[in-house]
Amino acid sequence: MYLLMIRHAIAEEREDFSRTGKDDRQRPLTDEGRKKMRQVAKGLRILIPEIDLLATSPLTRSAQTGAILDSVYGGLSEVEIQELAPGAAPEDFVRWLRQR
Repeated sequence: MYLLMIRHAIAEEREDFSRTGKDDRQRPLTDEGRKKMRQVAKGLRILIPEIDLLATSPLTRSAQTGAILDSVYGGLSEVEIQELAPGAAPEDFVRWLRQR
């Protein structure tokens, strides 16, 4: 198994988003972030033609990044896991990964 970790694409500025009163976990990608991620995903597909499983954190920006990857790859098996949420212990992710 190969593990590829991708941080979410460019999201709205934390300070600007905080003025909405919404939880930071809901902070979305910017239009520029979406555009750049599509380009990255297209290039990534050339280098890595298949992805067996796409795991995302429960954050909106992570799910949106995953959706962009899925739109380029098509039909990805996708799961949202708490082990990738902010504050989760790395050991929790390793434990989850070992089960795969």
